[in-house]
Amino acid sequence: MSTGIVGVVLACSLNLQQASAEPASGAGVTAGSGAPSDAAVPRAFEPLAGTVIDLTKTSATIRVEGGVEGQRAQLLDSEGSVVAEKLLVKPPRQPAPRAIVRTPIRFGTVNHFRLRIKDDDTLSEARDFDVDADVTAVDPVKLLRVTATPTGKPIIQVEGRLGARIEITNSRGRVVGTQTLDEKADSFITIDERGEDLAVSPQYTVVQKFGGATSTPVPFSRFDYTLPPEGDLIAPTLTSQETNDWGLTTLSFDATNAPDDSLVVVKDMNRKRLAAGLVSDGKAVVEFVKRGSEVQLYASVEVLATAEDPQEYESAATPVVINAGVGTQVPDAPSIEKTETGDARTTVTVAAEPGGLVTIRDENGAVVAKRLVGASSTAVQLLVPVTARTGGEYLVYQNNGNADSTPTAFTLGK
Repeated sequence: MSTGIVGVVLACSLNLQQASAEPASGAGVTAGSGAPSDAAVPRAFEPLAGTVIDLTKTSATIRVEGGVEGQRAQLLDSEGSVVAEKLLVKPPRQPAPRAIVRTPIRFGTVNHFRLRIKDDDTLSEARDFDVDADVTAVDPVKLLRVTATPTGKPIIQVEGRLGARIEITNSRGRVVGTQTLDEKADSFITIDERGEDLAVSPQYTVVQKFGGATSTPVPFSRFDYTLPPEGDLIAPTLTSQETNDWGLTTLSFDATNAPDDSLVVVKDMNRKRLAAGLVSDGKAVVEFVKRGSEVQLYASVEVLATAEDPQEYESAATPVVINAGVGTQVPDAPSIEKTETGDARTTVTVAAEPGGLVTIRDENGAVVAKRLVGASSTAVQLLVPVTARTGGEYLVYQNNGNADSTPTAFTLGK
């Protein structure tokens, strides 16, 4: 063999020996040996990240994220012993695999741990991870917004400490909403009230609990609708209003940022829904029959849930004061179309104006029946009970919210 060939062979041999003695950066090592694994192919591990999602005086729950699905996450104590190990699984719609591990802690101090990945017999480099269990107090939550919904159950958005448990309490002391901030520091929470509770008081308090500490309660009302950030829904703007002689009120709104097929909803002082109009090209018209010479109403934009977004939204509310009288003229007297007498009652059909209130009184002025006419109707049926069927004369009026008409007299058969 020539000298040149011997030199090449020797150089290759030395290079191979050097490569076997120096593992590649990020390569795994055999579990428990600290030396390169002969069985595993050297690889770079995705680093693990840990988040404390629950803390008590005796234990911590940690969400570990990273690695590859099928690998195992290990939690080591300060002495290097494995105190928890779980399989990494990638949930749907999550960017990385994760595992939930729990470990005992010493409360009142910072607990030092390390995180690493185990893949068969190969271990990644361990990374420091601390659990701060020195919790003596927790700050109050930040209330970002209160949102009404078509279901009547408000939704609040809060910002708090990651891993804290949020609790909402009503004026009766009942917990009506909870959420753990285990994914991010802010969250939407639905207030799950019963009907009898909703009728008592609109006042609530919200606190966050973490590590045995409870924050100072933050009070709020379900009517504290807050203006969403720019680009979100904003309160509609009233551009015109008109009330005709029979109380039919037409309100026109600009609904900036509201998507088509959302609604502008008009509610009364008690937030009872009166009417709604469909939004198209940022505008909406709402029509309804109102009563009284002055009415304080509220208008807001509602976006209903869809398959893509199951959340319902409502904007802040715009106060709407309707000052025009409902009906500016004395209405005409109504007319009786027909009467039908049965064993227990008489049905009286009265021709009247849309939106009017029709009232039947006996000869002594006592009311025996009354009923509203529909906004798109021109007649209404009233039921007169058998006790009133004495064969005397009766009077029927209609009222447009401003005045009673002159009466129309008629007689019921015995």
